[in-house]
Amino acid sequence: MSRQPGAPERTGGAHSTVADLTDMRVTASVLETEGNAVRRAGGDIVSALLDLPASAVPFAPLHAAGIAADELRLVHHPNGILATGVDLELTARALRGAAVAYAVRDASLAASLRSFKVIMAPPRVALTLYGTVQVSLAASVPLPRKWDWARDAAMPPCARNINPLAGVVGCTTAALIADPELTDATLLTAQQLLFVVDPMTAPTLEAQAAAVVRYARAGRLLKDDRPLTVTPVAPHERTHLAPPRDAAQVISSIDRLETTSASAGNTASRIRVRQVTTADGVSAWIVEVPGTQDWSADRPRNPSDAAANLLAVAGMPSSLYPAIEKALRTSMAKKGVTPGSQPVLIAGHSQGGIVATRLAQDRRFRQTFRVTHVVTAGSPVSRIALPASVKSLDFAHRADPVPRLDTQGPPDRMNRYGLTGDPARRVGDETDPIAVHGATRYADSAAHWAPAISTDPNVRNFYDSPFFHGTTGTVDDYHLQRPGPPDVVATPSDTPANR
Repeated sequence: MSRQPGAPERTGGAHSTVADLTDMRVTASVLETEGNAVRRAGGDIVSALLDLPASAVPFAPLHAAGIAADELRLVHHPNGILATGVDLELTARALRGAAVAYAVRDASLAASLRSFKVIMAPPRVALTLYGTVQVSLAASVPLPRKWDWARDAAMPPCARNINPLAGVVGCTTAALIADPELTDATLLTAQQLLFVVDPMTAPTLEAQAAAVVRYARAGRLLKDDRPLTVTPVAPHERTHLAPPRDAAQVISSIDRLETTSASAGNTASRIRVRQVTTADGVSAWIVEVPGTQDWSADRPRNPSDAAANLLAVAGMPSSLYPAIEKALRTSMAKKGVTPGSQPVLIAGHSQGGIVATRLAQDRRFRQTFRVTHVVTAGSPVSRIALPASVKSLDFAHRADPVPRLDTQGPPDRMNRYGLTGDPARRVGDETDPIAVHGATRYADSAAHWAPAISTDPNVRNFYDSPFFHGTTGTVDDYHLQRPGPPDVVATPSDTPANR
């Protein structure tokens, strides 16, 4: 039993501060242009008056005086043309100055809020742990059986009838689910602790992820030094999908990729490359990247692993990137398409969203393949900068800790639109913070928050592209795998029975 997800918080796009400041600057430019035009008109009137023959004045002095009075009233009056032009230009300069002041103020407030959150994170986490420990210890104090009902009534469900350690874990988990901001505080505290341990590494997610990779590789873990094999999936095992109409259908397709890889023994990462063609003959490409499928740190065959996670977060080279590029080139070559001649959308769930955003960020890849759109679901991508030429649509569940890993709110940019909210609740959500992280749940939320018939202008703007208006299309799936001993990837047909 579940209910529909509630209305999400909408950030970025037309809701962004950048959009407001841009509107102010555009308005200032318009006012300045109009002010210049008005002043020029006033100057033209004065020039026309001066061009009148002076010899005609003695013959019509009253008429000449009337013209001069009209010119004085029209051009030089306090409410005349010249004054209006100057007023428009002064207003434009004031508006432009206000935009600069607002930008400085917003940046200052954001920096202050960030500093406050960093300072308050450790005591907040400490108080939460102290409270959960006290509750769990109180729940474990022996009492006469006749008073069990009173203790159960007074104690939260997470601490009832279990040992103290389980109570601490359960109540801490419940606190994280009830207050997602506590996740941010926990992560900020962890960053500060890592900085104490390793003060040579900056307390940022990217720097500390890179440090973890370096330390792990010193112990011969998280190795990623060999190119991946890229193997097309056999035709009879391919999935026949209609061109997507919205982001939910793209995320649902990624969910099938993850499910298929898991049912095939999880020995390879399966990615999908689609070509969609509109009724007008315009074609575009969609690349779908799954999330983490193997958490082993000792170079598993499946490259969507812990190493790929940390490398993507740190912004370091990864064997996934050239493998995805090879798959995309292969599909384009089959259709006789030159890379860059048709637009590309990259979509990913969790780790796949980080990889998708990194590929769109990479200037060479972006320009070679003309990447214009990105879709992410449950991915910590706020700290990854994207150029204005790339639009992103980012979905996050408020209680999902994964997209909060970058300890930074959604990017406040016109080209990046974020939807963050609560998914439809299901049994188990209240005890498992990762339950809301699955691609299935994100596809469901996207279907409610950003359907194909959405009236949200930001969503409509994102969907106004050939990616979501195809009438025909093809699907190519590829297995990405680390080289190793012969290993058959027994992928069953992607039929409803196997989903």
